[in-house]
Amino acid sequence: SHANNRTPITLIKPDMDETRDTRASYPKAVSSGIVTTMRRPWSSPSGQTLLLALFGIAITCIWIAPVLLAGFPFDLTPSVKTAHTFSQTGILGNVINPLFILILAALQSALDWREPTGWALVSAMTLALATIPLWWSIRRLFGTPTAWASTILFCLLPMHWREAIATGYYPLAYLCLFTGFAL
Repeated sequence: SHANNRTPITLIKPDMDETRDTRASYPKAVSSGIVTTMRRPWSSPSGQTLLLALFGIAITCIWIAPVLLAGFPFDLTPSVKTAHTFSQTGILGNVINPLFILILAALQSALDWREPTGWALVSAMTLALATIPLWWSIRRLFGTPTAWASTILFCLLPMHWREAIATGYYPLAYLCLFTGFAL
C-alpha cells in the first residue's frame, strides 16, 4: 500500500576536504575542522574592564542625581571643615581618621571646602572606584555573573547609596578593604 511507495534515502558522508573548506568560511574556524564558537565582545577581559568602567560612571551618575536635583547632599561631614582648617594652619589636632583628613586636605586645592555638591561627587567617585576591586574579588571566587549581581546589589543598597554622597569615611574604607580582598 502506501508504505511500499516510500523511496529509501541514502545518506552520503561528505568528503573530509569538502567539510574543511566549508567550515573554513565560518568565523574563528580552525584547520582541524572543528568550529569554535564566537565569543561575545563583553566576555573578554578587556570587554569586562570596559563594562566595569561604564558601570562605575553610570552608578556615580545615579548616586549623584538626587544631589544635583536637590542642589545639596544630605549633609557635609565635619571632616571637610577639619581638612580646610588643616590646610590653612598645618595643625591636624585630635581627629579620628588622620589619613582621611590628609586626603581631603590634598583635594582642597582643586575643590572649595564650602562646595557640598563637589564633595559629594568626590565621595561617590571614591565608592564607585571601590566597586572595581569588589567586583574583581567576587569574580575570582564565584564567577562573572555572581560578581555583577553582587556589585549591582551592593551599589543599590540604601546604606551604600547614602554613604556614597555623605563625604564620610566609608567610601575610603571600602576602597581600602576591597583592594585588600582583591590582592
